[in-house]
Amino acid sequence: SQNPIWVRQTAQLKQNVVPRERLIQTYYIEKDQSNLVFHAAYAELVYFPTTYLLMDLYGGLRSPIELFEGTVYTVISEVPIFDTQKLENIRWEQALNPMPSQEQPSEYKQIPARLPARVTALAKSWSNNSEGPYLALRKIEQKLKQNYPYNLDIPEFPEKADTVDYFLFQQKSGYCEHFASAFVVMARSLGLP
Repeated sequence: SQNPIWVRQTAQLKQNVVPRERLIQTYYIEKDQSNLVFHAAYAELVYFPTTYLLMDLYGGLRSPIELFEGTVYTVISEVPIFDTQKLENIRWEQALNPMPSQEQPSEYKQIPARLPARVTALAKSWSNNSEGPYLALRKIEQKLKQNYPYNLDIPEFPEKADTVDYFLFQQKSGYCEHFASAFVVMARSLGLP
């Protein structure tokens, strides 16, 4: 049995900002990959086959070794619980024109300079008629889940292709990075950070 590594990412949260709940995740690595240690936000403890972990510049946890096929580890996180009713009540005007105290850094709104127009058009069509941004994002999430299978065994995307565009319109399947990138870029194309 592994000894836990105390990570304590919840220190990044101000006390009592929102309630939290404990989430326990066990990961099984199916294919050799980089040293990125997957986990939900605000990890507390990691049961991992090394004695320490590193944190990169973006707050990601890194192993001192690559993650090899068959590696198993468990992460205990304290994830925020958000009031979905409050999120559903946010209207487009509030999200697109926030008060100065609610303004997000500009890097949360950046999209690729050459993002194909059809990506934005798809985001708009999927979120069409949504009363607010939260419901629009839920629609995008559902469309991605329903129409794009998760697949680790896909060929590399063409080097000059826009990754999100290629995922949505050509490959139509992918793994976590493809889904996350598509979701974020589509949200930002609607003006949401």
